[in-house]
Amino acid sequence: MEKPSIARNTGGGGSEPQGRQGLAPNGLMFEPQITLTGWLPKLLCHPELDSGSSPRNIRPLPENIHKIPFASRTAQRHVRGGLATCKAAFTLAEVLITLGIIGVVAAMTLPTLIQNYKRHETSARLKKFYSMMSQAIKLSEAQNGEIEYWERKDNIANEDPEAQGVQNYDEMVRYWNKYYAPYIKTLKITRSPSLNGKGIQGMTKIYLADGSTIDAWNGGCMSFQYDVNGDNRPNTFGIDIFSFHICEAHSQRHAYLQNTKNAFGPKGSKEAVTRDKAMELCVNNQNCTSLLMLYDNFEFKDDYPYKF
Repeated sequence: MEKPSIARNTGGGGSEPQGRQGLAPNGLMFEPQITLTGWLPKLLCHPELDSGSSPRNIRPLPENIHKIPFASRTAQRHVRGGLATCKAAFTLAEVLITLGIIGVVAAMTLPTLIQNYKRHETSARLKKFYSMMSQAIKLSEAQNGEIEYWERKDNIANEDPEAQGVQNYDEMVRYWNKYYAPYIKTLKITRSPSLNGKGIQGMTKIYLADGSTIDAWNGGCMSFQYDVNGDNRPNTFGIDIFSFHICEAHSQRHAYLQNTKNAFGPKGSKEAVTRDKAMELCVNNQNCTSLLMLYDNFEFKDDYPYKF
């Protein structure tokens, strides 16, 4: 070990030190008027580096060092005639490694967390919509009589496709405003092209207060696609768009709805009499996912065929 250099502080008068022992804030003993340059500050900060050749009047850290507050142990150490500054900290490599580990864990877990969040959000919106529509029909029936006798001119035909679209749109606006709008807060109603892009079938786009939309068609039943997040993406069946029907006539409910007791429900199929049958249909047809959701109480099960 390199011999340390010793600088003696004579206090200006050249006299020898009067006392031998002093006590540093960290409990180390040192020569009060002798400054050991070079390695003493390092020894004060890192006593584990002591090879045994240090002066005898420097003793190890006390056994109860673990009970001393961290801030006290990392405070500055003062030595008479010199200053040893010690601050505990992570090295740059340690910080980078930690950040790298955090980044890897985040990259592995965030997609799953986001997917689960979107599933829960979509499920909650579907449950709310299904309850809202069912309640609105009951309230409107109390005011306007049974839904089977509500007035709606369906499938209005015209030789001019554009005129046909306008007439069906106007009828849907009248029908919605009379029977549903008093019980469902509606922001606006516009005419929109059908989802196939042809734009000649008079699709009626109804904007609801919660940001969701209904694209309705004036058919034998009021057929519509409910979009849980409105015009926002992805605008995909089974992910944020789900098909429903309102069939006023009992004779039409068996063909379009799974449950003939209710006028409103998911787009149904005669073959989908069980959840397993509904699953078989939905694997190749995203347009029927609302029926599968009905079997699952509008919750996304682990075997749901489409990923968010």
